[in-house]
Amino acid sequence: MEKKIIIFTWQPPSCPYFLHTIKTNFMKVNEVKVQYIKKIVGKVSNSQTAVDYCKSIPEFENRMEYQEVFASIYIDNGNNILCHQIIGIGAISSAMADIRIIMSTALKTLSTKIILCHNHPSGNLKPSDADINLTKQIKKAAQLFEIQVIDHIILTKESYYSFADNCIL
Repeated sequence: MEKKIIIFTWQPPSCPYFLHTIKTNFMKVNEVKVQYIKKIVGKVSNSQTAVDYCKSIPEFENRMEYQEVFASIYIDNGNNILCHQIIGIGAISSAMADIRIIMSTALKTLSTKIILCHNHPSGNLKPSDADINLTKQIKKAAQLFEIQVIDHIILTKESYYSFADNCIL
């Protein structure tokens, strides 16, 4: 018995529309557009000026006593505030903070310093173990890019706690 090998080949039709469809479908890729226009919005000289800026952020004003909010403030070499970003809005006793988001914004804005800021709706100013560990992780990530985490501030309606002022940064 003789074996036959049949080879099928397929060629696309020479129709221009078909070729155009193939080219455009294979050439579609995700595109990220980043636009940053530098505008200095304030200056930080100490923890109190950072607290004043944090408290002026609408998300903190509106949620100070009932929902945790975590933000980052991005600063240049001259201690000018370039911008802030709300990293997470959480529940009564926690808010998620993604280190990758914090660092990506720091890099996009060419920041050399970061201040972390979140509130404790409970009114307790003492940093939790989670607060301390997160600060260490963010500081470690920032060091890879020669960016300084210069403070982490915990806000309540009446007062604040500064990691830098209390030498635990």
